[in-house]
Amino acid sequence: MPIDRAGCKTDTLALKALAEKLAADLRGQTPPAGLTAADADLKAALSDLISSLDKSNQAIDTGDGPAFADAGGLVGAAYRSALRAKVAILK
Repeated sequence: MPIDRAGCKTDTLALKALAEKLAADLRGQTPPAGLTAADADLKAALSDLISSLDKSNQAIDTGDGPAFADAGGLVGAAYRSALRAKVAILK
């Protein structure tokens, strides 16, 4: 089955744009007392996610399947970190 590299690239660029927008919005806000650690964790996770998506896009561009798989693992780990931070903030 052929891989839809263009579709993958479109999706990762869209996710990256959303992560960058959220990171920019958070930079403009001061977290409430008691949420500074969760805020820092969320910002770090978003930075990791953006970096991982860049690696994913590089792998897509070069057709490097193993690098794409590695980047996918990094994207998943960053996403899970962001979710943990979100849960901490919503408590």
